[in-house]
Amino acid sequence: MNGILIAVLIVTGLLIYKIISSSRKQEGYKRWKAGSAPITIPWFDEEAVVKCANLLGVEEAALKEILKDIPGHYREFWIGKRKGGYRMISAPDKELKAIQDTINHRV
Repeated sequence: MNGILIAVLIVTGLLIYKIISSSRKQEGYKRWKAGSAPITIPWFDEEAVVKCANLLGVEEAALKEILKDIPGHYREFWIGKRKGGYRMISAPDKELKAIQDTINHRV
């Protein structure tokens, strides 16, 4: 029983190594390896935020909350590519996605 467990752990380790080594050439891996550097968010003019909130049809407080922590409104995950390797996807949450859709449809 212990021999089977050790064999499973070794095979799992080799598979993980193969996945990591095959994706090292990928851009997503390079960004992940570099880590997340602190992002400085520019100061937004109060009047501009009010105008944008009115144009987008969202509450001013909700827009300000999103602008305070833009990276926090994205969910990151990895998906496999057809020919091997992985790609990192950054998907916005529902609130930010609704604002992006509004902008996309009005432009």
